[in-house]
Formats: sequence, C-alpha cells, structure tokens
Amino acid sequence: MCLLTAKKGFFVSGVGDSVWQTESNKKKEKMRHLALLTGILFLVAAFVSPVASARGDVRISYGVFEDTSRDRQIPYKLYAPSRQIGPAPVILFSHGMGGTVETAPYLGMALSGHGYMAFFLQHPGSDQSIWDNVPDPTLPKEELREIYKIPGASFDRNLDIPFVLDELERLNCAGGVFEGLLDLEKIGMAGHSFGAHGVLKIAGERSWLGGQPHKEERIKAALALSPNVNKRFFDLPDSELTGIYDGVEIPILHVTGTEDGYPFNENFDPAQRTRPYRAIEAPAQYLLVLKGAEHSSFGGRTPGDEARMPFWDVTSRAAVLFFDAWLKGDAHAKKSLEEDFPETLSPGDTFEHK
Repeated sequence: MCLLTAKKGFFVSGVGDSVWQTESNKKKEKMRHLALLTGILFLVAAFVSPVASARGDVRISYGVFEDTSRDRQIPYKLYAPSRQIGPAPVILFSHGMGGTVETAPYLGMALSGHGYMAFFLQHPGSDQSIWDNVPDPTLPKEELREIYKIPGASFDRNLDIPFVLDELERLNCAGGVFEGLLDLEKIGMAGHSFGAHGVLKIAGERSWLGGQPHKEERIKAALALSPNVNKRFFDLPDSELTGIYDGVEIPILHVTGTEDGYPFNENFDPAQRTRPYRAIEAPAQYLLVLKGAEHSSFGGRTPGDEARMPFWDVTSRAAVLFFDAWLKGDAHAKKSLEEDFPETLSPGDTFEHK
C-alpha cells in the first residue's frame, strides 16, 4: 500500500552521477532533496568494481534505512541494472557474523546484471562492529565464540527484514525515490552463514518457543549460503527435524561446500549444512555442494581472489537460474537449472533437487 505520509523511517542515498544514475533529473533531485532533509550524506567513496565498469550494466549506490521506532540504522549497498525497463524483481541479502554491505559483491554483480535490484543490507550489532570486542583474534576458538554471543542479534536481524520491505513499498510509490522501479510482487532473499540462518527464519523455520514469528510472506524464494540447523535444534535426530521446518513453503536454493566448517568449532562436520535441505518437505528445494569450498568461499569481498572465483562463478550461475525460475516464472530457467546446470559442474561437485 502506498502511504507516503506514514513514514516509519527515512532514506538516505549517495548521490552523484558516479554512484547512482537516475532515470531522470526529477528523480535525481528527489534524492538530493531527501539527503538534505535528513542532514546526512551517507556517501561512501564511489565504488564501482572493474567488472561493472567493463560491462557497463550495473549501477552501485549506498544508502541507509533508518528505523526510528527502534533507533536503528540499516546501511545498504544497492546493485541495480543500468538499463532497466519497467519494475525489477528485488533481492535482499544478509551478511554473516562480522560482515558489511561489501560482502559477496560477486553475487550482487551477477543478480543486477540479470535484471534484479539487489539490496545488500548491514545489520548493526552483528556486523563488523563485533571486531571491536575482540581483544585478540588469535584467542582459542571457544573463547572467541563466547565473545561473539550477542544477545538479541538474531532477533534484531529478523526485524530488519519486514522493516526494509515496508520502506521499499513506501519508496516505490508515486513520489518515492524508487518510484515504479521495484516489482514488489517478486521479492527474494539471500544470506550467508548467520544471514542464511535468517533466511530460514524468514522462510518459516519454527522458533524454539513455538510458531514462526519471523516468517515473511512477501519473500517468494530464497538462497541460503552455508545454512545450518538452529543451534537449539542441533542435537535433534533427522527424524525430528521435519517439524522444525513444516512452516517453510517457498523454494530455497541451499549452497555449501565439502570444507564448509563452523568457524568456532574444529570438530564441526560440513555435512551438517545439508540437514535443512533434507528436513524441509516443501517442494522446489535445491542443494548445491561444491568440492573444496570453505565457509569463507561464499562471502568473499575481494574481486580478483583467484582461488575463490570458481566458487563465485558457479554459485552466481545457480542463483540467477534459481531466481529467474522462481521469481520471474521463467520455465526455461527452471529446466536449465534442473537439467543443464548439473552438467557444467566440476568433478566432485554435487547438485540435487526435490
């Protein structure tokens, strides 16, 4: 619903031709005007990756959603198609513990290059600020795990998603910054590690207290990078996990690696990350396991890291086909994902769906 006067927060965008090229001078002036009204210009030094510059089909901008009711600012990095015709499907991305909006740029580039408006969010309290509480990164993993236990971090993240969706609805209305640019009937979500935990919550994973308090019906498909069972259910046998996920009804692409361990537990078996896929009974579940991929392989921030680029490439290809199939309703993409994509994988990689 378009109620521009019922603001729950405000939007701040980086402005200037090098960061966000609007479709008209009118929209550009709206963005400048909003920034002046807030008195804040959240302009990170213009970052356009070499891939974006070379291809010329991706625009990158930065901004902040502010939830005044929670006194909480949610920075974002927007990857947008440069040649957009009509409203574009939307993807929200949540980083892992200690991450930022700069997490997984390979994925943002791939999605926007295929017509998606991809908002990469930063969640205060479980973002890079956690490093401020670490006196010595070389401490034993068990000690670091205790430091990283942040009360309410998961709950705050889960509340960020519906707030951002409300803001996008408001800003997509007449007079809004994204006026008519967003197809809010086609919204997907992606996340890595702690962000994948949030993806499963939003998809309908049962709370340990009961019910699905964070299930978000506006999310129609999801990508979980390095997913895992909630720690409160970790010791449940597989036979008892199905009920934890009986509220999940949307398609999910689960992606992990044979070396995708848990950063704070050396004894963690990477195969544990396939348990949500195996427990979820909803149709249109996909599992991609990449041989040799580690936990850090999916949240990479450095374009040019040659060791990780093959993982980025295959993950991006799978993600684009998946969202094309289940957000855009592209039957050819679905067929390609299920029949052709597996044939392109390297030896040792596995792909299955149900």
